[in-house]
Amino acid sequence: MKRSIDQTEGAGDTGNLPAKRAATSTKQAAASTKKASASKKNTSSGKTGAAAVPTSESLAAPNGKCHSIPLGPNGELFIPRILPEECFKAIDKMLLPPRWVSGIDATPDRELTLSDRKWWEENSLWLEANKKSIGLKDKHWKMRDEAYAKGQPLSENDANLQDEFICIHPIEEQKDSDDEDEEDEDEDNNAKNRDKEKEAKDKWEAMHKIVGKFASLHPDHKWVSSLRGYERKQWWLQEILKRDQDDYSLHIYNDFSWYGTIEVLENLFTNFEKVIKRKSHTPLQLWQELEGLALVLSSGLVHMEMCDDADRVGRILELFGFMTAAVIDSLRKNDLFTKDSKIPNISIMLALLIKYAWNIGSDFDGWEDEISWVFHVVQEAETADITLGGPSGFDEVLTEIKDKASEQTAASRSKWTKSTFIKKFGSYGSRGGDQYVIAKMPASEWLH
Repeated sequence: MKRSIDQTEGAGDTGNLPAKRAATSTKQAAASTKKASASKKNTSSGKTGAAAVPTSESLAAPNGKCHSIPLGPNGELFIPRILPEECFKAIDKMLLPPRWVSGIDATPDRELTLSDRKWWEENSLWLEANKKSIGLKDKHWKMRDEAYAKGQPLSENDANLQDEFICIHPIEEQKDSDDEDEEDEDEDNNAKNRDKEKEAKDKWEAMHKIVGKFASLHPDHKWVSSLRGYERKQWWLQEILKRDQDDYSLHIYNDFSWYGTIEVLENLFTNFEKVIKRKSHTPLQLWQELEGLALVLSSGLVHMEMCDDADRVGRILELFGFMTAAVIDSLRKNDLFTKDSKIPNISIMLALLIKYAWNIGSDFDGWEDEISWVFHVVQEAETADITLGGPSGFDEVLTEIKDKASEQTAASRSKWTKSTFIKKFGSYGSRGGDQYVIAKMPASEWLH
């Protein structure tokens, strides 16, 4: 079952749109991608690439504390998650990922976009970079000044610094269609289930009110992430969707999207390599990159296990382990890999990584050695008196890992300390790039 990006954790700052919106799904609204002009193949989807990293002075709001501008690892600009109806035609023309641009604002006053200060603060740079393509007129740009004048600046409870920890939605177990059919039958026959559903909805809505707020203000909420870690997750999700042929209603070839996902993960490793090689890097910066990995792997949108290049997938699973081990080592050397660490989400993020790897190793034969790093991470956590947990179903996974720990050889245990991420990735071979970004491909390669 194809999972909507709005069903993933938190879905970002604009992913969970207010109920009052009068918006249409871009999948319903957008014309077929195949109608996109071949002459537009390198329009502003390509322009959303690297930009000079903005300074706080250049991004300062006219009045009050401004919202954080989401940026990619190299200062790249995010594509807006929601666009005003005036930009409707541009979505197809610019080949923007349909599941990323998840809504069209059709409210009378464009209250979710053109009249919203936060929307302008977060997206002005991208809009200006693509001014000729998006279809906004002078009167629409004037609404930005009005939005700043009327809108509320960032409150003292909202985070806008990369190192701040924010509340996020818990990662929920993805349900398959059989589960949903069973639930539908139960709901038809059992009023209690309807009550439970309403209770769960109310709980979710209450929780959503604190998403993005300082974690320190909500100490009972255990699901947190640094702002940079969360933005990394969002960036890699956007990059995956740019390479998803199903998202564009295309069929280029069977494994295309899986190779696109691999390309994104290789870019993730390349970025981590850049960070860890910097002499000035901090343990927190390494941790934030690992947060991004843990969250994107748990999004339900990372699919590569069926790719015909099983060896390459195996090397990626192995690199997940070496990346995790490198970050743990850095935290330990700086007295941060502890039960009472200043980093509040070690338990949850490591549990997400372990669960992802263990599930793949359990479902597919041949990658047992590549995911054996889970035993190393569990042992490291136990040594540091860190109790792993958080994700649903993790207790069962942890029990299985502990039951099989005795089967690990000395060689398999030492593997994760004898080598390093830098050495392993250095011998990986060609990696990453943007050759699977559909908007950058010649139209002849995908127009059938």
